[in-house]
Amino acid sequence: MSAESTHDLVAVPSLPELDDAVVEQAKGILAVMFAITPEEALLLMQAFAGQEFPTLGELAEHVVAVATEPPAGPDLARQRLTLLLFAEAGAAEVGAAEGGAA
Repeated sequence: MSAESTHDLVAVPSLPELDDAVVEQAKGILAVMFAITPEEALLLMQAFAGQEFPTLGELAEHVVAVATEPPAGPDLARQRLTLLLFAEAGAAEVGAAEGGAA
């Protein structure tokens, strides 16, 4: 097999495939952080997509970004994801836990 034919076999992922990978990553993050199944994590994301984030892919990108960027460690990531997923109820719980008002 020549180098040219080998090059032709290498597929570049399309945009939907990249979105699928990010959604899978976000499902895994949520499943671990909240001790739920990946299927339950997908249901959570589907329930919240469309509110602040128009698509499931955009929500997944946000979940991945929030989970991977906090400098204060996993507790901050968990608090941020709680705020993201549970909006006002999550903000009130986090605020109360920190001794502040939501």
